[in-house]
Amino acid sequence: MAVFATSADMRRPVPRADGVGNYRPAAAALPGLEGAEALNQAGQQNQQIGGMLGNLGEQLDVAAAQEAIAQLRAKRKELTFDPEKGFQRLKGGDATKPGPGGKPLLNELPAGLQSISEGIAETLLSPRAKAIFRRAARDEQTSYKRDLAVHLAAESERFEVATFKDLNALDLTEIVQVSDNPAKVDAITTRMERRTRAFYEARGLPSEAAATAATSNALRAVIESQAASGNGSQALATFQRFAPKLDAADRIALMPTMRTVQQGETARFQARDLVSSVPTTEAAEAGTKASLAFWKGEYGEKVSAGITAGFLRESQFSTGARNRGDGRDGSDSINIGQWNGPRAQAFLQFAKSKGLDPNDRQTGMLYARAEIDGEIPRAISGLSPDFKARLQNAKSEAEAADIMTRGYFRPLYQDGESAVRGKSATAILAKYGEKDPLRQQVDAATGTDKPKDGPLYRDTRQMLVDAETAYDTATRRNAEINAGNDAQRRATQSQLDLNLAEQKRQIDMAKLNLEIAVDKWMTTGGQPGPDGQPSPATKRPPPEIWNQLSYTKQQSIDATIAHNAKGQDVVTDQRVWYEIQQGLTSPDQAVRAQWANKPLWEYKRYLSNGDFQELSKIQSTARQGDPNKQLTRILNANQMIDDTLLTLGVGIGNTASKGDAEKANNFRRLAQQQITAFEVEQKRTATPEEQRKIIDRLALPTFLRKGVLWGEDTKPAYEVTITDVPATEREKIVEALRGRGLPMTDDAIVDLYRRANARSKK
Repeated sequence: MAVFATSADMRRPVPRADGVGNYRPAAAALPGLEGAEALNQAGQQNQQIGGMLGNLGEQLDVAAAQEAIAQLRAKRKELTFDPEKGFQRLKGGDATKPGPGGKPLLNELPAGLQSISEGIAETLLSPRAKAIFRRAARDEQTSYKRDLAVHLAAESERFEVATFKDLNALDLTEIVQVSDNPAKVDAITTRMERRTRAFYEARGLPSEAAATAATSNALRAVIESQAASGNGSQALATFQRFAPKLDAADRIALMPTMRTVQQGETARFQARDLVSSVPTTEAAEAGTKASLAFWKGEYGEKVSAGITAGFLRESQFSTGARNRGDGRDGSDSINIGQWNGPRAQAFLQFAKSKGLDPNDRQTGMLYARAEIDGEIPRAISGLSPDFKARLQNAKSEAEAADIMTRGYFRPLYQDGESAVRGKSATAILAKYGEKDPLRQQVDAATGTDKPKDGPLYRDTRQMLVDAETAYDTATRRNAEINAGNDAQRRATQSQLDLNLAEQKRQIDMAKLNLEIAVDKWMTTGGQPGPDGQPSPATKRPPPEIWNQLSYTKQQSIDATIAHNAKGQDVVTDQRVWYEIQQGLTSPDQAVRAQWANKPLWEYKRYLSNGDFQELSKIQSTARQGDPNKQLTRILNANQMIDDTLLTLGVGIGNTASKGDAEKANNFRRLAQQQITAFEVEQKRTATPEEQRKIIDRLALPTFLRKGVLWGEDTKPAYEVTITDVPATEREKIVEALRGRGLPMTDDAIVDLYRRANARSKK
């Protein structure tokens, strides 16, 4: 700072040097009052300026510290909310995992913020600013860690709750899938119970009630699933077994379901017993074959036929056969052996002790063998000690039937029954027994030998009659036994209705499968033709098909085979072809279905090989439901053809004259052939426009020759035959076809002639 001299200073004497050159200043004059006051003021000003400078430094340090705190807060916000860096992004299980450095998140993330804080502090130059910043930074770090801890705890809890619920949900899904396995059901419910108890105890909540509820909820899901899927007996068994583990609410909730299930199970058993007690032809035949096979190994074929005849007479091999009050003690006679009294009780006990189903035919035969072998006390069976030996020594099927009648079954009128059963045994032996070698050779040579253990003729009409008869009888009995329980009567009747519908479906399927097998054989069972394509059969179908056919059907097949064996193609009967073709492509679905299931081979004698094969393909498409819309295209083409024929004045349908019918059928067949040929050549389906062009071309007049007096002689293209083609034109066409490497058939010659000589309509 510059200092200027005062007036007093100016009046002071100038210093002088002494003789030796030493500098000696003059004595300073004492300041006056004015000088002292000025100095005092200057000192005060200096103090004020120093204070101001000190305040300014502090303010600058505070500002720097505040700016640094703002930076730290921005970083904290980023480490909290940023979608890539913030801890708020950590949800569920991610909040329980270690951090990127492998340490717990609650340690690693705050350490990261602290490191950032130290980096910011180092940028501050003033120690005071650093001190101010660090005090505030500690608060920010503490708050950040507290927020992080709250978030991690909340997400961890949420994750544990979600995991708990997910595991229970998975167990519920699994327990339903293994509901038919009690051991697995036990294991899963135990696991759920333990998990639930641990979850609630860890949170200081009542655990016993929660664990019981979880187990009960799982068992309820099992029972409801079993009931919904039709496993009524299993649902009842599960309910009874696990009832102690069900809480009161679930038991109450399940009671309506259990009542319905119980009613349904009763209905199912009643329906089965009511129907099975009515003998059927199918059951009798199946039982006869099974019985022969069962007894033959020990007793031989003849004795087994005699034994079988007895069971056939008693019950027709119906396991549900029940003759009420038939026993001499007034008890019911039951099952295939019509056992009553102590024998009926012994039969049921035998089945139970062996773990067998009393409604299985095999169980009845096993019990009969146990009686004959003496396994069942003779005091119960009533058989003599030598009964088995006498049966083994029987010389014929009739003798074996007599021994069974008098010694085993013991009916009231034994003489008459013995005669009837002896004849039945002879018939069984003739139908099912082994033939003598000479007879086998003859039958094999004529194609009539039945296959070993193969199917025999299945009279589907009789099967249907049996099913409906059993249904009617069971309906009457249902009304009797459930007279006082209308709800059960309705449930059982509903089950009877379902059973009859299923039987009819199975009968229809058996009939359809057999018809399809016959059709396939008769259509393609012959030797391949020159073109490699299969041809109609010239011999009987295999035994597994032949022996299922009725005598009438076999005669029809023989007649068709005899026709096919001649090896001569026939000229198609146009009326037959038209009827079949129209039926298979009818717009009426019921008509199509009727023709789809008709045995087309029965019409073979009226169709050429080519037409038969073509109609067979259409029928196959109809049976499959027309997946590729082939019938739709044929139907559309038929409509175009009908329109064209009406335009030409040709009658169609049932009212058409014989001449018009032949013209119409010729036109249809020719149009279909040319459309098919076009599609084969183009390797694609003809469009409606292309079909229309082909059909219209067949309707054009074709030039034949000059008129005798004037004009031209013409004929509609579809009526032109090979005889209409002049010899000279025929030679030219043949040469043209040969040059192009095309087949030189009559159809090819006529088609080319039509195209070359077509005349436009006037």
